[in-house]
Amino acid sequence: MQRSISKTLVLLATAALTSCGGPSTSSSGDNVASSSTSKTTGTIVVPFWHTFGQVVRNSVEKQAEAFEKLILENTGVSVDIQIANNTGTSYDSLKEQVTKAFAVGGVPTITVAYPDHVADYLSQDRTYVYDVSSFVDDSSIGFGTQSYLGDSADYNADDFVPAFWNEGVSYQYEGRYSMPFLKSSETMLYNVDAAKKAIQIYRGDTTAPSNDEVKTYLSNISWTEFMKLCASAYENRAQVLDGMKEACIYDSDGNLFISKMFQEEIPYATVGSDGKGVIAFESGEARTKAEAMVTKLKEDHDAHLLETKGTLGNYGSDSFKKKEAIFCIGSTGGTGYSLPTAGEFSCAAVKVPTDATEDNHSLYITQGPTLAILRNPSLSQEENDLRARYAWQFIKYLTNPEANTEISIYSNGYVPVRESAYSTTNFQRYLSDNDDALTDCARLMTGDINDSYISQKAFRGSSALRTQVGGIVTDVLMKGTSVSAAFDTAIQTAKNAM
Repeated sequence: MQRSISKTLVLLATAALTSCGGPSTSSSGDNVASSSTSKTTGTIVVPFWHTFGQVVRNSVEKQAEAFEKLILENTGVSVDIQIANNTGTSYDSLKEQVTKAFAVGGVPTITVAYPDHVADYLSQDRTYVYDVSSFVDDSSIGFGTQSYLGDSADYNADDFVPAFWNEGVSYQYEGRYSMPFLKSSETMLYNVDAAKKAIQIYRGDTTAPSNDEVKTYLSNISWTEFMKLCASAYENRAQVLDGMKEACIYDSDGNLFISKMFQEEIPYATVGSDGKGVIAFESGEARTKAEAMVTKLKEDHDAHLLETKGTLGNYGSDSFKKKEAIFCIGSTGGTGYSLPTAGEFSCAAVKVPTDATEDNHSLYITQGPTLAILRNPSLSQEENDLRARYAWQFIKYLTNPEANTEISIYSNGYVPVRESAYSTTNFQRYLSDNDDALTDCARLMTGDINDSYISQKAFRGSSALRTQVGGIVTDVLMKGTSVSAAFDTAIQTAKNAM
């Protein structure tokens, strides 16, 4: 089915109608929300809400058209994957829209979500989110059962990157409530020429290191040593980078807090025997260590070594591209937005420095689009189950190695979720034909930090806790709030949401 601007407008208009609980059929015969099959065409409708930018959306729409054609040719069933975005690229805005839809109708069958958001949907009503465990091994639509969808016996659950696959069972209830689609982590971009000069001055070398030497040095530096390098760079900023305002920018206050908690082995959050979240650093030794961690971040911030998105008020990519910072730490999924205009300066990427011990390993945040299949309370069980079966098949199709690779290489920083995708001809060609920060990120995620990801349970309020710990960093670094007061406020607010 061809998608166009006019069709998108129809979807948005009909979605608005159905959010009030009323059925709607467009003049083109598309039934958007009242049932899973159109009364006029017999088509099974699968609404898909997302946060994708235009490039990824175009790629997913291309895959949807291919999927619809394959299903029709091989089963005689007409399916319409209705891809819509009412909230831009904000995961939180999408969560708000989905939450409202549960109350008034018009719930999408597939939604992009963070695991924290899926946990909140489950806490509202466990039946809101499908447990897809039964689909995984289904004799007719499970893994390895539909070769015409790029499915083979080799592309089973064991083929997924373990951390990405295990995320689907990281909830307060037993079952699999989400599927990985594309994934990102955090990496550090750096201005190559400025980093060369900074390292030369810091080490007292007579000549600047080569590009390869810079990458090797930064790939092995600890966070403590990295802050010392930043201090030297800022002190000698006139020589290192004319116009420098800060040495390094961290794009997520929440990720900075959580990553350092895990890397410094400070307990963060757990799930109690009752399935409810527990803030592990509320008191005691963990609280003392966490406060000391933030106190040190405040010292580094005041010395112009470290800024965050919260303290700057915008993404660090803006300052990085203006050559106001040497280093920028952020999601690989946003790398494309952080790259300088061609010819401005050269940049590359390495893993984020940590003080983690060798025994403990360096651990990194994993993010990126996760997909959940939802139940629309305004539809019958039969209609919901029919939608869910085709939603599962589409998700399975999106995560076959070839389709997943094709989407990822045009995504400006995401990587596929299957191990087999990394060895596809398409992915290997992408790496060999390009030598830039984007491919640096892909190599890091599939190599140096592959599967070294932070793993934790998602529970009711875990999203709020993430927001609040990010607020600790922002308030202490920028507003001068006392560390103890910032922790007290954040903990109480998060507990209220839990």
